[in-house]
Amino acid sequence: QLVLDALQTNPFDVVLMDVQMPVMDGLEMVEELRRQGINCKVIILTAYSDFKFAHKSIELGIDRYLLKPIDPEELVKNIVEIRNEIKTERDIKHYMNRSMNLSRERIIEGLVTGTLPDIDECINNRLYGFDLPWKSYTICLLDTDRDLTEEIHLRSNIKTEADNIIQESGYGYVFYIKRFIGVLLKNMESSFFP
Repeated sequence: QLVLDALQTNPFDVVLMDVQMPVMDGLEMVEELRRQGINCKVIILTAYSDFKFAHKSIELGIDRYLLKPIDPEELVKNIVEIRNEIKTERDIKHYMNRSMNLSRERIIEGLVTGTLPDIDECINNRLYGFDLPWKSYTICLLDTDRDLTEEIHLRSNIKTEADNIIQESGYGYVFYIKRFIGVLLKNMESSFFP
């Protein structure tokens, strides 16, 4: 129970546990972790080498199980492999999010400029989380023509803050278009500004 409590409050990347533990065994523990949505990597230490155990391990998404007695070099090798898997997964997630944001911006830019190929609106809404079409909208462009390093950082900060306020509130979308920061705002019944 202590492990479950700790994992709920502190996200760990890897959990190393024995199959034989008091209160609940390692497989029950992993089953409970998965039920609670805790998706850390798991290495199980076991004296069992039977097929039924291996099958249950695969079913629960256990990343590695090592047979006792544990060879320290084998344990280190597995931990390093898992660390590399975690790094790769994080890199992929980062680049996928970045790619998705760039694609979203190109879709919005295409909508605003009228250069978007005839693509099913439902697909764009589902893929990019849009809620288009709108009955009416307003487009705002902020000119950021300078190339000074400070201006580039300022431009990025302005866009990030605009995203935080506008896009996350559901008022519209923020995007780059050439030297401008663009804002596509829904025209809403109530006033946008207090």
